[in-house]
Amino acid sequence: MSEDLRAYSRARAEGHTQAFLMTAITNASSASAIRDLDLRILATNQGFVAVSWATKTGFGIRTNTAGIETDRRETTTTVNGKQITTVTAHVPKTNELCRWVNHRIIDGEIAWDYHMQFKADGSLNYSSSSKCDARDYDQKYKQIMEDVTNDVTAQMQQDGSFGKFGSCHHFWKLKKDKLKAKGIDWRSPTELNPGTSYD
Repeated sequence: MSEDLRAYSRARAEGHTQAFLMTAITNASSASAIRDLDLRILATNQGFVAVSWATKTGFGIRTNTAGIETDRRETTTTVNGKQITTVTAHVPKTNELCRWVNHRIIDGEIAWDYHMQFKADGSLNYSSSSKCDARDYDQKYKQIMEDVTNDVTAQMQQDGSFGKFGSCHHFWKLKKDKLKAKGIDWRSPTELNPGTSYD
């Protein structure tokens, strides 16, 4: 029970609403009861998730090219008091078709984007999540977001900074400033995902 309370507290600190977490808790059932395979995997790998709130936002196939390393993992173990690091690399012998899928959950002022990448055999390779401001997907703000995005893009194209390495930070700052001038306190991905590197 104490681990559940800690997980609940962490989820609240990350920005999830009480309503979302109560739905996740009260609707929790065994993973096998979730019919959609991707949602089942999402629920299994992401802790408190109200899968009924999830919307599939994209899916597709990625090709792992034969002879090119696609995955590298390091594991460290202690043997006889010494730390030993083992590196495992995956280099496919033939081209591999690997499925990916994205889901989005909008919970209050934050939208969570979940990405799952699968191996050629269909098993999960990795999953990741990131947060963004929910207003980016709110129909109420759709026109103003489009106008500000177009304005910022035009400004950056004019000053030559658009599309350069690291220009997303300049883009987000301009977007934040322009939205603030319109009375909208928008939060950038860097604010919502501290510790994540963006180029």
